[in-house]
Amino acid sequence: MAKTIVQIADANFHEAVSHFARTHLLVEPFVTATHRQLPTTHPLFKLLVPHFQGTLAINYAAHEFLVAPKGGVNGLLSSTIDNSRVLMVKGLRIREFNADMLPQRLQARGVDDVSALPVYPYRDDGLLIWAAIRNWVKAYLGLYYPSDDKVKGDRHLQNWAQELVAFDGGRLQGFGDRETGQIETLDYLIDAVTMVIFTGSAQHAAVNFPQDGIMSFAPAMPTAGYVPATVVKAGATQKDWLDLLPPLDQAQTQLNLLHLLGSVYFTKLGDYEDGHFTDAQVAAPLSTFQNRLQEIEAIIDQRNGDRPAYDYLKPSKIPQSINI
Repeated sequence: MAKTIVQIADANFHEAVSHFARTHLLVEPFVTATHRQLPTTHPLFKLLVPHFQGTLAINYAAHEFLVAPKGGVNGLLSSTIDNSRVLMVKGLRIREFNADMLPQRLQARGVDDVSALPVYPYRDDGLLIWAAIRNWVKAYLGLYYPSDDKVKGDRHLQNWAQELVAFDGGRLQGFGDRETGQIETLDYLIDAVTMVIFTGSAQHAAVNFPQDGIMSFAPAMPTAGYVPATVVKAGATQKDWLDLLPPLDQAQTQLNLLHLLGSVYFTKLGDYEDGHFTDAQVAAPLSTFQNRLQEIEAIIDQRNGDRPAYDYLKPSKIPQSINI
Protein backbone atom coordinates (compact mmCIF):
# COMPACT_ATOMS: atom_id res chain seq x y z
CA MET A 1 0.00 0.00 0.00
CA ALA A 2 2.87 2.38 0.77
CA LYS A 3 4.37 1.65 -2.66
CA THR A 4 0.99 2.22 -4.29
CA ILE A 5 0.67 5.63 -2.65
CA VAL A 6 4.13 6.60 -3.92
CA GLN A 7 3.06 5.45 -7.40
CA ILE A 8 -0.09 7.59 -7.17
CA ALA A 9 1.99 10.66 -6.31
CA ASP A 10 4.45 9.89 -9.10
CA ALA A 11 1.64 9.39 -11.64
CA ASN A 12 0.16 12.78 -10.81
CA PHE A 13 3.50 14.57 -10.99
CA HIS A 14 4.41 12.72 -14.16
CA GLU A 15 1.27 13.61 -16.07
CA ALA A 16 1.03 17.24 -14.98
CA VAL A 17 4.69 18.22 -14.89
CA SER A 18 7.14 15.75 -16.49
CA HIS A 19 4.84 15.08 -19.42
CA PHE A 20 2.45 17.93 -20.17
CA ALA A 21 4.30 20.93 -18.71
CA ARG A 22 7.90 20.09 -19.51
CA THR A 23 7.36 18.82 -23.04
CA HIS A 24 4.03 19.99 -24.50
CA LEU A 25 3.99 23.42 -22.86
CA LEU A 26 7.75 23.98 -23.08
CA VAL A 27 7.80 23.52 -26.86
CA GLU A 28 4.67 25.57 -27.58
CA PRO A 29 6.27 29.07 -27.33
CA PHE A 30 8.99 27.94 -29.72
CA VAL A 31 6.33 26.95 -32.26
CA THR A 32 4.68 30.35 -32.00
CA ALA A 33 7.87 32.44 -32.01
CA THR A 34 9.31 30.49 -34.94
CA HIS A 35 6.28 31.18 -37.10
CA ARG A 36 6.00 34.81 -35.99
CA GLN A 37 9.64 35.88 -36.12
CA LEU A 38 11.49 33.71 -38.65
CA PRO A 39 10.89 33.92 -42.41
CA THR A 40 10.03 30.59 -44.00
CA THR A 41 13.34 30.77 -45.88
CA HIS A 42 15.36 31.18 -42.66
CA PRO A 43 17.63 28.18 -42.02
CA LEU A 44 16.44 27.84 -38.43
CA PHE A 45 12.81 27.84 -39.57
CA LYS A 46 13.58 25.03 -42.01
CA LEU A 47 15.33 23.01 -39.30
CA LEU A 48 12.73 23.43 -36.55
CA VAL A 49 9.37 23.28 -38.29
CA PRO A 50 9.30 19.48 -38.83
CA HIS A 51 9.78 19.13 -35.06
CA PHE A 52 6.65 21.21 -34.41
CA GLN A 53 4.26 19.22 -36.60
CA GLY A 54 0.98 18.64 -34.78
CA THR A 55 2.10 20.20 -31.49
CA LEU A 56 -0.34 23.12 -31.38
CA ALA A 57 -3.15 20.83 -32.51
CA ILE A 58 -2.55 18.24 -29.79
CA ASN A 59 -2.07 20.95 -27.14
CA TYR A 60 -5.36 22.54 -28.13
CA ALA A 61 -7.05 19.13 -28.05
CA ALA A 62 -5.64 18.59 -24.55
CA HIS A 63 -6.98 21.97 -23.48
CA GLU A 64 -10.44 21.15 -24.87
CA PHE A 65 -10.82 17.52 -23.82
CA LEU A 66 -8.18 16.48 -21.26
CA VAL A 67 -7.07 19.44 -19.18
CA ALA A 68 -10.65 20.68 -18.92
CA PRO A 69 -13.48 20.44 -16.38
CA LYS A 70 -14.91 16.90 -16.55
CA GLY A 71 -12.16 15.98 -19.05
CA GLY A 72 -9.85 12.98 -18.92
CA VAL A 73 -7.33 14.55 -16.55
CA ASN A 74 -10.06 15.82 -14.25
CA GLY A 75 -11.63 12.36 -14.17
CA LEU A 76 -8.45 10.40 -13.45
CA LEU A 77 -5.91 12.44 -11.47
CA SER A 78 -6.10 12.92 -7.73
CA SER A 79 -6.35 16.70 -7.71
CA THR A 80 -9.06 19.05 -8.87
CA ILE A 81 -8.62 20.32 -12.42
CA ASP A 82 -7.81 23.82 -11.11
CA ASN A 83 -5.05 22.51 -8.87
CA SER A 84 -3.70 20.30 -11.65
CA ARG A 85 -3.41 23.36 -13.87
CA VAL A 86 -1.55 25.26 -11.15
CA LEU A 87 0.82 22.32 -10.73
CA MET A 88 1.49 22.32 -14.49
CA VAL A 89 2.32 26.02 -14.55
CA LYS A 90 4.53 25.86 -11.46
CA GLY A 91 6.24 22.74 -12.74
CA LEU A 92 7.13 24.53 -15.96
CA ARG A 93 8.22 27.84 -14.48
CA ILE A 94 10.48 26.57 -11.67
CA ARG A 95 12.75 24.74 -14.14
CA GLU A 96 14.93 27.08 -16.17
CA PHE A 97 15.57 26.28 -19.83
CA ASN A 98 19.36 26.12 -19.68
CA ALA A 99 19.38 24.04 -16.50
CA ASP A 100 16.97 21.57 -18.08
CA MET A 101 19.31 20.47 -20.88
CA LEU A 102 19.85 16.75 -20.48
CA PRO A 103 23.52 16.65 -19.34
CA GLN A 104 22.93 19.44 -16.79
CA ARG A 105 19.67 17.90 -15.56
CA LEU A 106 21.24 14.49 -15.01
CA GLN A 107 24.09 16.08 -13.07
CA ALA A 108 21.73 18.18 -10.95
CA ARG A 109 19.70 15.08 -10.09
CA GLY A 110 22.83 13.20 -9.10
CA VAL A 111 22.29 10.40 -11.61
CA ASP A 112 25.09 11.15 -14.07
CA ASP A 113 27.71 8.96 -12.36
CA VAL A 114 27.72 5.57 -14.09
CA SER A 115 29.80 3.99 -11.31
CA ALA A 116 27.24 5.02 -8.69
CA LEU A 117 24.23 4.11 -10.86
CA PRO A 118 25.39 1.55 -13.42
CA VAL A 119 21.99 0.78 -14.98
CA TYR A 120 19.87 3.78 -15.94
CA PRO A 121 18.58 3.31 -19.50
CA TYR A 122 16.96 6.76 -19.78
CA ARG A 123 20.32 8.40 -19.06
CA ASP A 124 22.42 6.05 -21.15
CA ASP A 125 20.19 6.00 -24.25
CA GLY A 126 19.17 9.63 -23.85
CA LEU A 127 22.75 10.87 -23.93
CA LEU A 128 23.34 8.99 -27.18
CA ILE A 129 20.32 10.68 -28.75
CA TRP A 130 21.27 14.09 -27.31
CA ALA A 131 24.78 13.86 -28.78
CA ALA A 132 23.47 12.73 -32.17
CA ILE A 133 20.99 15.61 -32.34
CA ARG A 134 23.62 18.11 -31.20
CA ASN A 135 26.12 16.97 -33.83
CA TRP A 136 23.42 17.28 -36.51
CA VAL A 137 22.40 20.75 -35.31
CA LYS A 138 26.05 21.85 -35.12
CA ALA A 139 26.79 20.69 -38.65
CA TYR A 140 23.59 22.24 -40.01
CA LEU A 141 23.90 25.64 -38.31
CA GLY A 142 27.59 25.78 -39.16
CA LEU A 143 26.60 26.04 -42.81
CA TYR A 144 24.92 29.39 -42.15
CA TYR A 145 26.69 30.84 -39.10
CA PRO A 146 30.48 30.85 -39.60
CA SER A 147 31.05 33.02 -36.51
CA ASP A 148 29.48 34.36 -33.32
CA ASP A 149 29.17 37.76 -34.99
CA LYS A 150 26.90 36.23 -37.61
CA VAL A 151 24.68 34.92 -34.83
CA LYS A 152 24.58 38.24 -32.97
CA GLY A 153 23.86 40.10 -36.19
CA ASP A 154 20.89 37.98 -37.26
CA ARG A 155 17.97 40.31 -36.55
CA HIS A 156 15.33 37.63 -37.10
CA LEU A 157 17.10 35.25 -34.73
CA GLN A 158 17.40 37.87 -32.00
CA ASN A 159 13.74 38.84 -32.37
CA TRP A 160 12.88 35.15 -32.05
CA ALA A 161 14.85 34.92 -28.82
CA GLN A 162 13.31 38.10 -27.41
CA GLU A 163 9.77 36.85 -28.04
CA LEU A 164 10.58 33.64 -26.20
CA VAL A 165 11.43 35.49 -22.98
CA ALA A 166 9.02 38.44 -23.27
CA PHE A 167 6.24 38.85 -20.71
CA ASP A 168 3.72 39.10 -23.53
CA GLY A 169 5.47 36.23 -25.34
CA GLY A 170 6.79 32.89 -24.18
CA ARG A 171 7.87 33.99 -20.66
CA LEU A 172 10.65 31.42 -20.90
CA GLN A 173 12.86 31.27 -17.81
CA GLY A 174 16.66 31.03 -17.99
CA PHE A 175 17.04 31.23 -21.77
CA GLY A 176 20.00 32.83 -23.56
CA ASP A 177 23.75 33.07 -23.22
CA ARG A 178 23.32 35.12 -20.05
CA GLU A 179 19.79 33.82 -19.42
CA THR A 180 18.35 37.16 -20.54
CA GLY A 181 17.14 36.14 -23.98
CA GLN A 182 20.25 37.25 -25.84
CA ILE A 183 21.91 34.72 -28.15
CA GLU A 184 25.54 35.80 -28.42
CA THR A 185 27.39 32.66 -29.47
CA LEU A 186 26.99 29.91 -32.02
CA ASP A 187 27.73 27.34 -29.33
CA TYR A 188 24.77 28.47 -27.26
CA LEU A 189 22.49 28.53 -30.28
CA ILE A 190 23.49 24.92 -31.00
CA ASP A 191 22.69 23.88 -27.42
CA ALA A 192 19.36 25.71 -27.39
CA VAL A 193 18.21 24.23 -30.70
CA THR A 194 19.36 20.78 -29.56
CA MET A 195 17.25 21.21 -26.44
CA VAL A 196 14.16 22.17 -28.47
CA ILE A 197 14.50 19.23 -30.87
CA PHE A 198 15.36 16.76 -28.10
CA THR A 199 12.38 17.88 -26.00
CA GLY A 200 9.94 17.66 -28.90
CA SER A 201 11.18 14.24 -29.96
CA ALA A 202 13.14 12.05 -27.53
CA GLN A 203 12.09 13.59 -24.22
CA HIS A 204 8.43 13.44 -25.15
CA ALA A 205 8.85 9.85 -26.29
CA ALA A 206 10.43 8.97 -22.94
CA VAL A 207 7.51 10.38 -20.94
CA ASN A 208 4.62 9.67 -23.31
CA PHE A 209 4.97 6.07 -24.40
CA PRO A 210 5.37 4.53 -20.92
CA GLN A 211 1.76 5.62 -20.40
CA ASP A 212 0.81 2.48 -22.28
CA GLY A 213 3.36 -0.09 -21.15
CA ILE A 214 3.67 1.01 -17.50
CA MET A 215 0.84 3.36 -16.53
CA SER A 216 -2.24 1.91 -18.20
CA PHE A 217 -2.61 -0.94 -15.66
CA ALA A 218 -4.19 0.73 -12.64
CA PRO A 219 -2.92 -1.68 -9.94
CA ALA A 220 0.66 -0.96 -11.05
CA MET A 221 0.35 2.83 -11.16
CA PRO A 222 -3.02 4.26 -10.10
CA THR A 223 -3.72 7.88 -10.97
CA ALA A 224 -5.67 8.37 -7.72
CA GLY A 225 -6.34 6.64 -4.40
CA TYR A 226 -9.85 6.05 -3.11
CA VAL A 227 -9.30 5.81 0.66
CA PRO A 228 -7.18 8.12 2.83
CA ALA A 229 -3.48 7.33 2.99
CA THR A 230 -3.84 7.00 6.78
CA VAL A 231 -5.18 3.45 6.28
CA VAL A 232 -1.60 2.34 5.68
CA LYS A 233 -0.70 0.88 9.05
CA ALA A 234 0.18 -2.37 10.71
CA GLY A 235 -2.52 -4.95 10.17
CA ALA A 236 -3.74 -3.56 6.84
CA THR A 237 -5.31 -6.25 4.69
CA GLN A 238 -5.53 -7.04 1.01
CA LYS A 239 -9.07 -5.63 1.09
CA ASP A 240 -7.68 -2.31 2.37
CA TRP A 241 -5.29 -2.26 -0.59
CA LEU A 242 -8.07 -3.08 -3.05
CA ASP A 243 -10.18 -0.29 -1.55
CA LEU A 244 -7.29 2.10 -2.18
CA LEU A 245 -7.21 1.21 -5.88
CA PRO A 246 -9.52 2.82 -8.45
CA PRO A 247 -12.95 1.26 -8.96
CA LEU A 248 -13.29 -0.91 -12.04
CA ASP A 249 -14.85 1.81 -14.22
CA GLN A 250 -12.01 4.22 -13.34
CA ALA A 251 -9.41 1.52 -13.99
CA GLN A 252 -11.01 0.88 -17.38
CA THR A 253 -10.95 4.60 -18.22
CA GLN A 254 -7.27 4.78 -17.24
CA LEU A 255 -6.51 1.77 -19.43
CA ASN A 256 -8.39 3.20 -22.42
CA LEU A 257 -6.94 6.72 -22.24
CA LEU A 258 -3.33 5.88 -21.43
CA HIS A 259 -3.19 3.04 -23.94
CA LEU A 260 -4.40 5.47 -26.61
CA LEU A 261 -1.95 8.22 -25.66
CA GLY A 262 0.95 5.81 -25.33
CA SER A 263 0.54 3.79 -28.51
CA VAL A 264 0.24 6.30 -31.37
CA TYR A 265 3.41 6.61 -33.45
CA PHE A 266 3.48 9.20 -36.24
CA THR A 267 6.73 10.21 -38.02
CA LYS A 268 10.24 9.14 -36.98
CA LEU A 269 13.22 11.12 -35.77
CA GLY A 270 15.54 12.03 -38.63
CA ASP A 271 13.05 11.27 -41.40
CA TYR A 272 12.42 14.64 -43.04
CA GLU A 273 10.08 14.84 -46.02
CA ASP A 274 11.72 14.52 -49.42
CA GLY A 275 12.77 17.93 -50.65
CA HIS A 276 12.30 19.64 -47.29
CA PHE A 277 15.89 20.90 -47.28
CA THR A 278 16.48 22.59 -50.62
CA ASP A 279 20.11 23.50 -49.88
CA ALA A 280 22.32 20.75 -51.33
CA GLN A 281 24.90 21.35 -48.57
CA VAL A 282 22.51 19.82 -46.03
CA ALA A 283 22.53 16.36 -47.60
CA ALA A 284 25.88 15.23 -46.16
CA PRO A 285 25.30 16.17 -42.48
CA LEU A 286 21.74 14.86 -42.66
CA SER A 287 22.99 11.51 -43.95
CA THR A 288 25.52 11.40 -41.10
CA PHE A 289 22.72 12.05 -38.59
CA GLN A 290 20.49 9.36 -40.03
CA ASN A 291 23.32 6.84 -40.09
CA ARG A 292 24.14 7.61 -36.47
CA LEU A 293 20.53 7.01 -35.45
CA GLN A 294 20.72 3.59 -37.07
CA GLU A 295 23.89 2.86 -35.09
CA ILE A 296 22.19 3.96 -31.87
CA GLU A 297 19.28 1.63 -32.62
CA ALA A 298 21.72 -1.29 -32.80
CA ILE A 299 23.48 -0.17 -29.59
CA ILE A 300 20.18 -0.06 -27.70
CA ASP A 301 19.17 -3.47 -29.01
CA GLN A 302 22.48 -4.84 -27.73
CA ARG A 303 22.09 -3.11 -24.36
CA ASN A 304 18.62 -4.59 -23.95
CA GLY A 305 20.20 -8.03 -23.89
CA ASP A 306 22.01 -7.13 -20.65
CA ARG A 307 19.37 -5.07 -18.83
CA PRO A 308 15.60 -4.85 -18.45
CA ALA A 309 14.42 -3.99 -21.95
CA TYR A 310 14.02 -0.24 -22.52
CA ASP A 311 12.71 0.64 -25.97
CA TYR A 312 11.36 4.14 -25.41
CA LEU A 313 14.45 5.89 -26.79
CA LYS A 314 15.11 3.63 -29.75
CA PRO A 315 15.26 6.06 -32.70
CA SER A 316 12.67 4.02 -34.62
CA LYS A 317 10.22 4.71 -31.77
CA ILE A 318 10.89 8.46 -31.41
CA PRO A 319 8.52 10.70 -33.41
CA GLN A 320 9.89 13.92 -34.88
CA SER A 321 7.49 16.07 -32.87
CA ILE A 322 4.91 16.12 -30.10
CA ASN A 323 1.92 14.99 -32.11
CA ILE A 324 0.00 12.87 -29.56
